[in-house]
Parts: sequence; structure tokens; C-alpha cells
Amino acid sequence: MKRYLIAAFFGVLFTGTAAWALESRKVDMDGDGFREADVLYEGGRVVRAVVDNDRDGRADGTIFYKAGRRDHAELDTNRDGKIDSWISYYFTGVPWRVIEDLNRDGVPDYWSYLKNGVLYRWEQDRNRDGMPDIRTTYDVATGKKTLVEQSLDDDFDGIFENMSNLTAANREAAVPHSLAEALLR
Repeated sequence: MKRYLIAAFFGVLFTGTAAWALESRKVDMDGDGFREADVLYEGGRVVRAVVDNDRDGRADGTIFYKAGRRDHAELDTNRDGKIDSWISYYFTGVPWRVIEDLNRDGVPDYWSYLKNGVLYRWEQDRNRDGMPDIRTTYDVATGKKTLVEQSLDDDFDGIFENMSNLTAANREAAVPHSLAEALLR
């Protein structure tokens, strides 16, 4: 009986006769005539979109959806065939976190946190252990991005010891030079 139920379940799944069967469509996302996305639907809702922006036949990124809304994305920003950026979205579709692997070792080393699309904190891993050891925080309440504080974990134990309020003289040194920030401006 158990084998029959499993076979029946997989038979329905693979034949696509169920109401929740997956459907795939090629989509021209920017109206230029090139169908750069393969969008997967389940029950009429978008589940995933695989995007090829540079038209080379390889996916540049995948956007995942929950309940028809963007949830997170995985991107290959340097086009080397490996995922190097991960974006998490609020239910509204606005990004709230961008994680990047800037040194191409497969481990995240740069985190950007956003409120309403505005960067309010970034973190960086300097010693390649997968844990942030620099944290910079901005005050965005006034509508301007004002640098407030930078915290350092100089002994790489996971605890930020060196915290300083930044002055105008050392603010430029603390400004991130990340691909994520450049993309989100």
C-alpha cells in the first residue's frame, strides 16, 4: 500500500496533472526583444526566475519568490559561473540585506544592511573566517547618510572591542567600496 501511494504521488508530480504543477515561461523583462528570464510558475504564482542579462546563455542570477513576492536572490555579478552575491528582500520587494563574496573564495566577506533601500550598516570580514570584523553604522533618520560609528574586532574573536565615533577626518576611510553599494545607489 505504501509503495502504491508513493508511486501515485510521483506519477501525479511528474505528469503535471496536479493543480500545483510547475509551468515555465521565457520572459523579456526589459522590453528589448531578448527573453532574458526563464520564469517558473506554480499555481499561477511566480516561484523562481532565472535571469541571463548578458545574453551569454548562462544564468547570471536566480530570484526566488514566496507567495508570489520576491524573497531572496543569488547572483553571479562577476560572470565567472559562481554565485557571489545574495540579496534578501522585505515582503515589499525592497532589499534589506546584501551579502557578497568579493575575494571569490566562496565565503561571504561583505554584508550590507538597508532600511527602505538606504544603507544603514555594512560589515566586512578581513581575515577570511566568514565572520565580520569591521562594522560601520550610519544614521539615516534625517534622510542623509551620516556616518555614526565604526566597530572593529582586531583580535578576530567575534567580539567588537574597538568602537569609535567617527569624525569628518576619518569618515572617507570608512566608506565601503562594495559592488552592492554601487548597485543600490
